[in-house]
Amino acid sequence: MGETLLFGDEMTIDDIIWMGQQQTLTEKAALSGISKLLPFDQLFDYLKKAIKIHSITFLPINRTIKYCLGNCLIAPLICFNHL
Repeated sequence: MGETLLFGDEMTIDDIIWMGQQQTLTEKAALSGISKLLPFDQLFDYLKKAIKIHSITFLPINRTIKYCLGNCLIAPLICFNHL
């Protein structure tokens, strides 16, 4: 079976001041059964490597994300202007 990864960044001090104390992303991932957490800035490199080896399936609800990620893999500068 495959591996479940979560890409995201922990809250900054500004986030904590704005939203108050919350569970860390690591804690939320553990509660969801996800043991591997990677920084968000590694997502596109991970996908570029993975797409060479495996097909990547996007759920229908994520079509907008699929479009954006597809553009990021093809033309990252264009995509980051839309995020």
